[in-house]
Amino acid sequence: MKITGKRKATSALSGSRTFYNFLNRLQRNWMLLLMALPGISWCIVFRYVPFYGVLIAFQKYHVGDSIIGGNWVGLYWFRKFFSHPQFQQLIINTLSISILQILFVFPVPILFALLLNEVQSSRVKRLVQTVSYLPHFISMVAVVSMLSLLLNPNSGIVNRLLNSFGLPSIYFMGSKEWYRPIYILSQIWQTFGYSSIIYISALSSVPQELYESASVDGASRFRQITSISLPSLMPTIIIMLILESGKLVSVGYEKTLLLQNSANNAVADIISTFAYRVGLSQGMYSFGAAMDLFSGVINCVLVLIVNRISSKVSDTSLW
Repeated sequence: MKITGKRKATSALSGSRTFYNFLNRLQRNWMLLLMALPGISWCIVFRYVPFYGVLIAFQKYHVGDSIIGGNWVGLYWFRKFFSHPQFQQLIINTLSISILQILFVFPVPILFALLLNEVQSSRVKRLVQTVSYLPHFISMVAVVSMLSLLLNPNSGIVNRLLNSFGLPSIYFMGSKEWYRPIYILSQIWQTFGYSSIIYISALSSVPQELYESASVDGASRFRQITSISLPSLMPTIIIMLILESGKLVSVGYEKTLLLQNSANNAVADIISTFAYRVGLSQGMYSFGAAMDLFSGVINCVLVLIVNRISSKVSDTSLW
């Protein structure tokens, strides 16, 4: 009995110390927490509060029905999606775009950050950074409009260049073969500058003494990149790759929807655009919610798997 009492007292003391340490950390970092408050509030309001709406994926929901007391149908919509004639093609199209983005879009910001880190002039470095960020802030509608003008089969600059070399014009926007290259190349242009911020920040924390010591030892600039810069970036690269794996089945629908047409629909139609078309355009809200929930669950499982693998083969993981 005495031992049990001592254990309870020790546990209570440990709990009070933990709570005191928590309050102490809050007091020390209140300014940082205040800065993070808008982002946390946005995440709660727009990510967690609407979570209860996922329930309509298990109902035959109509506008005006109660979400809590709806007509429950279990996994009916999921079975309907899995047996849909377009299911296999939607999965192939979605995974194709996602894998191409990991292979070609993901490495570009890393290469850009490594190259920018080698620029000695701070003025040139700031100018290049600023210019590279600009495409990120152009609206998706404007980007697709620019692509349509550049790739127009009659008056587009690209086809004029082809004609000047004696080559025939190509209808890029209506071609199944050119849809994915156009998507990936435009995605690289839009995202490489803004996505490189985190890698540039990671490189700025590398001690300059390491580069100076390597230079004294006779290491070339390329050797310094491969032996100092790249290893210093590896933890950040791994974390970003884990997060990227959580988007494997959730390609954004905005650009795809704008680039999509009857000529390239066979390769352009993905899960998110199909969910948008069926869920909103046709009013099948439960069907659309079921498809989005399916994508979310798969992405969550992928993050857990990739994070587990990363923790086994390296010292870096999300948790």
